[in-house]
Amino acid sequence: MPYQTLQQFLKLKTAEKISLKPLLELSEALEQGGLSSQEQVALASEIEKIDFALLIRAALGNPKLNTLCKHPSLNDIWNEKWRLCGLNPPRTEEPPQAGKPIHEYKPQSTLHTFELLKGIFVYGQYKRHLKAEESIFKAYAPSYLQLAAYLGYFPALGGLCKQALAQNSLNNALFYASKAAELYWTPGYFLLAITTYTLARQDHNESFYQTALLQLIIAEKLMPHAENMINNAYQGKSVATALAEAGLSDLIGLKQELARLAGLSMSWVTSTLYKQAEKEAKKIVDEASSNNKNEDRPGSKEEMSEIEISTRLSL
Repeated sequence: MPYQTLQQFLKLKTAEKISLKPLLELSEALEQGGLSSQEQVALASEIEKIDFALLIRAALGNPKLNTLCKHPSLNDIWNEKWRLCGLNPPRTEEPPQAGKPIHEYKPQSTLHTFELLKGIFVYGQYKRHLKAEESIFKAYAPSYLQLAAYLGYFPALGGLCKQALAQNSLNNALFYASKAAELYWTPGYFLLAITTYTLARQDHNESFYQTALLQLIIAEKLMPHAENMINNAYQGKSVATALAEAGLSDLIGLKQELARLAGLSMSWVTSTLYKQAEKEAKKIVDEASSNNKNEDRPGSKEEMSEIEISTRLSL
């Protein structure tokens, strides 16, 4: 695939549009009242045949096709494809690479697997353009990073948060960290706590230190419920390893330091803030469970057209 601007990447050629015709017809059938068993079989067959890169590009620009790709009958296909995107997944036809830890991606309750697949694919385009030798092609990379973050891919959210912190754009950093917390729970709340702590240091605001401490505790409380999100966000690394790489090897010491900076006694933190964090964590888990039970359509994210995506990313 040649180096392209995001707009060029999303634009389909005539031959590509023709190859998508069977899927587009099925998307119309879905919109008009659902798919019959026969149409679901046809859908799976077409999905298996279509070029995956083309499907992602088309789905990004076609809300109806994007909704079709989230049809429940495709869940097993997407979950398996997502699993195999891991760093060293077990495969039926061949063993995992020797000497490397097994890692396979897992579905998560907060984000449809097709969104995860789109995110990792677009992020791959970002990395590819970033490594381009010519500066004109390298300049295309940021738009791909922004789109990957919009799709909810954790490394993209973390990367943009880090960039925003480096540029002292703290509102943007909080936006990306908050989105990561919403979608990835424990890893996201750790990122949000670090971001809030940075804001507290700049503003010398005790209340921000308390907020960062609360976010840190919420991250811990969510840990038993966030196994798949931790696996996906940290790419198979344990929480301890990922935090150590971020310079947070002593969580107990960090909590004590945040309490000191916030002017809070550890006894109050234990008796009050921990209870608040537990309540917040329970609310997050309960709401996610309720949303999954009540979801009545394949895709839950706002659907946007190619033009709307390009417009938002240019703002």
